Amino acid sequence: MTRLIILCADDTVWALPCWIRTIPKLKDSGFTIAGLATTSYSPSIGRSDTPAYLWYISRFGLWNFLKMVGFALVSRMASILHGNPQSFKKLASFHSIPFHAFGSVKDLDMLSYFQNESPDVVAIMVPEIIPVALIEASRFGMINQHPSLLPRNKGLFPYIYAFTKQEQQGVTLHSIDQRIDEGEILYQYKLDSHQASSMVQAHYEIMHAFPEALICALDGLVNPSARNVFTASSKEPTYNRAPNEKVMKSFFDSGGRIIGLEDLIRAWRNGSGSE
Repeated sequence: MTRLIILCADDTVWALPCWIRTIPKLKDSGFTIAGLATTSYSPSIGRSDTPAYLWYISRFGLWNFLKMVGFALVSRMASILHGNPQSFKKLASFHSIPFHAFGSVKDLDMLSYFQNESPDVVAIMVPEIIPVALIEASRFGMINQHPSLLPRNKGLFPYIYAFTKQEQQGVTLHSIDQRIDEGEILYQYKLDSHQASSMVQAHYEIMHAFPEALICALDGLVNPSARNVFTASSKEPTYNRAPNEKVMKSFFDSGGRIIGLEDLIRAWRNGSGSE
């Protein structure tokens, strides 16, 4: 029986509802969840001296920023009204999973924890580059999800760059090494146009499909013949940084959308944990 540790950022808007849906399916599939660990580290976006909310306003616009705030509020309200766990600690307690909170993946305490636990595999959702020693502390390694068809559009905000370049939107689950969005591709799938009419909708669809995608990737990690790799039209790697004003202008001029009012309905489904 595969022993799995979950390692994710302490994000109650996207990550927490996702793991509320995922943990029961992992257990039903025969995985033993040996621990749930969170990090509180939050990296800057763009210039390091710019607060995140100002960066979002400057790139996405005030109206889109306010809709994103509305999405977060609606999602959290739905979660509360549906009686879902309101923290990762409570989620772990509900499933009788040992819980640990850390500041960053670079904390020595986290390395000691992983070395002591010696998990078979670690599923991660953290916005940090993982130290090699941490990767090597698990038997089969770590699995990460990236919202593009790797090796295209590595890095930040792949939806924006794929849309601007008129490339296929998709998702990759891959093993981790010390490089950004590298490692062996374990499972990929495409997003249809009706699943990606806005950046937020695409993210909603990706997080909603995560439980089944993760189980497929876990199978692919230990059994290479089970891997599903989508053959994109171009396999030439590309890497993107946080979009500047020129990139965002091109995105909006091409008809790109960050978030629509209809995404607020998805916010309710996201927070409630509905299928």
